[in-house]
Amino acid sequence: MKPIRLAFFTALALALAAAAPAQTGTQAWVAGRVILDVDSSILSTTAVGPAGGAAFGIDARRIGFQVALDWPVPHTSDYVGTFQDPLVGPVRMTVRRTSSSPSWQALLAFHPWSGSRLRLSLLAGFTSVTHRDAGFTVVSERLGPNGEVLERAETPVPGRNNWWPGFAFGADVVIRLSSHVALVPEVRVMAFPGADSDGGIFRPAAGVRWTF
Repeated sequence: MKPIRLAFFTALALALAAAAPAQTGTQAWVAGRVILDVDSSILSTTAVGPAGGAAFGIDARRIGFQVALDWPVPHTSDYVGTFQDPLVGPVRMTVRRTSSSPSWQALLAFHPWSGSRLRLSLLAGFTSVTHRDAGFTVVSERLGPNGEVLERAETPVPGRNNWWPGFAFGADVVIRLSSHVALVPEVRVMAFPGADSDGGIFRPAAGVRWTF
């Protein structure tokens, strides 16, 4: 984790250094966000559900920095898979789990285009996701030649939390309604290289931003 932390703080220092000369154009803001959580990071399934979030940041003319927090509503997903056991033959496994993946992201924002009412930002940085499992049951069924269930076993699994660091990328568009209020549609993608992950997390969102 030390190289990731070093890279993060180096990028943060560069962002703040770049913003410093344009002191009069630097603005701080806070935002509330409504999020669609599309989580494909566990068990080769895709769980879709709502989430809430908040964010705060600072923007200069061409670059900015922001921290975002997401709180998905716990959702239930099913995984069903069949495999060939060398000793007993075909086995069907069913897993039903209730989980959520709250996270935070630290992102650099690059502003390639800005108009009087609109501004496009490209986002890149790091994320920290905690996968919270409420506990689940694994059902294993030994199948016969015609798919009939010959033997069935249930194994309860206690709840646990898994922490995954990763990378986050995205974009947002600031639609200014006044000197202080803006609507901000956004999209973010999170990936977890090196983690025991089958995919990533995709989160489109819409927010209301207040600029001081």
